[in-house]
Amino acid sequence: PQQQPQQQQLAQQQNVDGYTPNKANASSYANATHDADNFKTGDFIVLRSDLVNDWPIIWQVDTQCILQKYEPFCQNGKMFYRNMSMYSSWNLDSKKLYVKAPVRIQVQSHKETIVEFMRSELLADDTEQFIEKIMEDYLRYRDNFEIYIQTMISQVLDPSFFLEITREKDEYFLGSVRIIDSIMDNCKRKLLSITPWTRSIIVSIETYPKCHVFTEWGQNNLTQKNCGGCHQPGISVRFLLFGNPYHANTMQPVPVDTRLACEKDILLCRICAARADIFHKIAHEKYNLYIHCSSRVGEQQQEYPGKSSTEILNDLLAEHNWVDELFRNMRNSWAEVESLERQKRFREVSQ
Repeated sequence: PQQQPQQQQLAQQQNVDGYTPNKANASSYANATHDADNFKTGDFIVLRSDLVNDWPIIWQVDTQCILQKYEPFCQNGKMFYRNMSMYSSWNLDSKKLYVKAPVRIQVQSHKETIVEFMRSELLADDTEQFIEKIMEDYLRYRDNFEIYIQTMISQVLDPSFFLEITREKDEYFLGSVRIIDSIMDNCKRKLLSITPWTRSIIVSIETYPKCHVFTEWGQNNLTQKNCGGCHQPGISVRFLLFGNPYHANTMQPVPVDTRLACEKDILLCRICAARADIFHKIAHEKYNLYIHCSSRVGEQQQEYPGKSSTEILNDLLAEHNWVDELFRNMRNSWAEVESLERQKRFREVSQ
């Protein structure tokens, strides 16, 4: 009989949840092991260094020295891989650069093979590598961050500094402040897009700059309680918020807005607690930088009473290792959010 078109082949195997394995070929999930000695003919593999990409090229072991290339394509909102007439050689040394790729075979014929790469199963292998890549991408904002720190130090030295540069429309400072602030706002939006919290919890976390997470406390009568964030059963921690609200630019204390419904003592599941922790960190990164700069300025003033404000500012900015460490910590927080969003996206695609 004539070979069926690819679209018909895939449609025959599709159910309401997506594609199901080709029963005749007994497709399987390959174990994601790092042991190159386990690679056999027919196995699917991927370069570890390529795992920073969402949908990297994968390869099938054709012989002990030849690999066949598979490229991704999207159909009906799902990603699949098709074999190509392209091959690459490999040897014992290069085998160490690969990891097994878990796949599910969808179509297999004498003309083509189509597989689904179970991407979410390799997240544990590439999370650290992905975070490092994102942190490296954010390095392009290094100059903006230094001006951002300069703004924070100047605000500590002169509490009217931000109001003055706003009045004068000083884009040297304001431009970099907007850039860094927008990155943090974008990170918050991404985190909230995968976290079904109520508005009151979000406002509470954004309002209070300090928090304590209690993991060991009385568990009586908690079996009937649901997470305050996602409302699912399974309380893990108590998330306690405190501290004084502050102005987003001047960092000066402001009264609590009584119109807002804030929750300062929240019971959360393990997943929501981890996300609340990083959301709180990003929401108050600017304030914490200000507090850190205030501490450093205080040290300078105490140790060198005769130093002028300009000298203190220049000396602190000259501490490149200190500035780099602050920027590294901030970039790590941003990258963690990117990683969480990516994990959620892969899990949804695999469902």
